[in-house]
Amino acid sequence: PFNCDEDSCYYGYGGQGIYKLTIKFNDITRESNVFQKRGFVSNFKVEVNENDLSIKQTNIALPYELSAQFRGFLIALVITLGIELPLAGFLLKKWKLQARWRPILVINLVTLPFVWFVFSLLSNPILVIGLGEIFAFITEAVFYRYAFDKDGITKRQAVILSLAANGVSFLIPSFLLLLLLILY
Repeated sequence: PFNCDEDSCYYGYGGQGIYKLTIKFNDITRESNVFQKRGFVSNFKVEVNENDLSIKQTNIALPYELSAQFRGFLIALVITLGIELPLAGFLLKKWKLQARWRPILVINLVTLPFVWFVFSLLSNPILVIGLGEIFAFITEAVFYRYAFDKDGITKRQAVILSLAANGVSFLIPSFLLLLLLILY
């Protein structure tokens, strides 16, 4: 699945993250050591030896240039807050609890950057999304339980609040993105 030119090779998404490179030269076919991709974007140095190839990872990087990563984060933050703040306010009022915006804003300003910048270092996109969403859900549920404790929120309500907020703020943009991909 590698696309190569004279000086470098590129491999897109997918795979298990464990690789071995084999290149047929005029004189001999050389194989590399088994290597693993660590990080969303990975660069490797390939050294051609007399009988084999030696591969070493030279970086662990975010999936995009930092400026693009930050722009994406800001868009995700606006979308997330635009969905989660009103939804949380609605649920808290429905449960006859005080709808305080600051705790909801604070926890999103903690979990979203962590999910966006730290989990993106994982090499598997499914892990990035899956573990990131699980982290946000659990962290926010625990936070809501303690932040709204004096207001009388129950453990069940804190879990429902976090599940609903994170679920809807994940599903709506995902659905819209899928719709755009289908239409274009």
